[in-house]
Amino acid sequence: MSTFHFQFPPFPFPPSHISITPFARFAPQGYVRVRTPDGDTIEVDAFAHLPTLKIDTEEEVMRKKKEKKKRRCAGRCVDENGKLVSWWEEWEMGEEQRGLSFDPVKGMSYRDRLYLAADDFRVGRTWPAQGVRPIWDRFRLYIGLLSSMPMYSRIKVHGDNVTVPYEEVDPEEDTPRAHQTYTRTHVSASDAFNAMTSTAQDTLEQGSQPSKTTLPDFDDPTGLERIRLDAFITAISKGTKIFLSSYLRETGLIWTEPNLFVAPMLLKFFLKFLKRTGVFWDSEEKMRQEVEDAVKFAEKAVVELPVTARLGRAVPGEVERGFVGLWGKKCTGLSMTAMFEADDSLSSATEENFGMDAVVVIAKEDDSWIEPPSPVLFQILGPTTLPLAYTTVIVETGTRRVREVVMPHSSFIGRTGLPVPTSSFDNEMGLGLVAVLEEGGREVGKKHSLEEALETKFAMVILEPWVSSEDEVVDESEVGRPTVVCTFCTVPVSSVVDCSSTGMDSGEEVDWNRVASKGMELSVAQCPHIHTHNPYTDMVNVLVALENVELFREGMGVCGTWVQLRRIENIHPEYWYIEGLTAVLPSFHTDGDGVLGGDLEGEFGSEEGGDEDG
Repeated sequence: MSTFHFQFPPFPFPPSHISITPFARFAPQGYVRVRTPDGDTIEVDAFAHLPTLKIDTEEEVMRKKKEKKKRRCAGRCVDENGKLVSWWEEWEMGEEQRGLSFDPVKGMSYRDRLYLAADDFRVGRTWPAQGVRPIWDRFRLYIGLLSSMPMYSRIKVHGDNVTVPYEEVDPEEDTPRAHQTYTRTHVSASDAFNAMTSTAQDTLEQGSQPSKTTLPDFDDPTGLERIRLDAFITAISKGTKIFLSSYLRETGLIWTEPNLFVAPMLLKFFLKFLKRTGVFWDSEEKMRQEVEDAVKFAEKAVVELPVTARLGRAVPGEVERGFVGLWGKKCTGLSMTAMFEADDSLSSATEENFGMDAVVVIAKEDDSWIEPPSPVLFQILGPTTLPLAYTTVIVETGTRRVREVVMPHSSFIGRTGLPVPTSSFDNEMGLGLVAVLEEGGREVGKKHSLEEALETKFAMVILEPWVSSEDEVVDESEVGRPTVVCTFCTVPVSSVVDCSSTGMDSGEEVDWNRVASKGMELSVAQCPHIHTHNPYTDMVNVLVALENVELFREGMGVCGTWVQLRRIENIHPEYWYIEGLTAVLPSFHTDGDGVLGGDLEGEFGSEEGGDEDG
């Protein structure tokens, strides 16, 4: 290949047919507007007919400087319509052009690949001014890519090449881009191509806090970072589920509501980045499927995690408070921790059940603070005899999963089943109220008017058990052991404690509040109602307001208190309402396994260096 070298002066002579006008004799002829073949009108120089370049006004120069500053942080730019472009939309626009600056060749360990890929992911994009970078650092700390929370600074050349905190940098001046925190040990043909497609855009440099280091030690087989990273690489989908569920809850990140969207959206971008760039291209099919599944869980979390906060705020609402106002707080009365097995055949309460020594029933003091009924309940149902015809019986506290949402129908079809006679103890419930209703002369044709009102005015959410047996319950888990309570029964004192200790005759019935106030514990279960409800197998159909239906997503978990409403008469319509919620869980909720997730050493380091841009 020939190489030409030019040196001026001397300057070459112009061709014979070309005449060069000296500048002293040049006379500007101004500008003219001409029409192009496309029909556009442009401005050109009148002498050479070359298009002119517009010089920005002072206002336009200032505007461009402001836009340049905005581009340093994702989520600050606007589109052609003046609408603010969110950071995730901005990332999506150039995501296909972002790649790796290294070649994941065979023989390179998966630890090194993941560490380098995470660094490229960080450096290859602008980051929002707030909220996203700390979540990214938490995730890297969680999987072992960091040993402590980092600090960030912006590079500015002052003559001595010092690094200054980015808050102190003049925001109007250009600053160098951040570099990778690793040194490449090999260069291949693909490195050059990948380096071109990896657009280094992050303006902040990652550093460590005083007397700490962020670099993980992968050489130590017993090191915490290596153990975490190996656990994540082995089960990427499980690690993703733990981070987006129990880890966010245990570290308190769920209480900042924007995190519920930022965390899954951030992981979705990172996991897709790993998949697209082929970081694990030579791995087994199982590992590639792990990445695929992790992406799906992250996409599901983008939808479900924000809903958990909305549902927790909306329920209990006016409708639920209306039920509580009619019947009071129901986490009191006869209670026991459910000891059923999934395959138990639960029989009706008989005298044989009364001798069960395994059941411990504890008296709880009633709540004297009762909310007044919400007027919304009566606005929906109108004048109703609901509190006279129904009473509360079973109360369950535990975690259940949304199985189905049944919308109200225009006509009553009996969603709770046919009105068949119930067991013998139902005939004994509330005989006094039955007499009152019979005195009122209710018409047989209107037997189901209450059920029709309930089933056409409210939606019904079918909740199934989260766990199907006690063997699946983990005491330290957010999904605790279900507890069943009966609020209807009174217990003969002879079967509870020594009569002399209460000062009452043996045939006298105990007032439950008096027993509770004495702190007495019942050693034998006398309540027949508890044994008709198995929290490990039975469904619960709760009535909810129509405006909250969309918040009950299929598969999501709700931990709270469900109260059963049953007719006093010997027919079997059964409804439940939500007294309170203590937690809302995504459908993929997974407890930490002792390695990933949990309050581990180094997990709660300072977040100095922040992510705010000046």
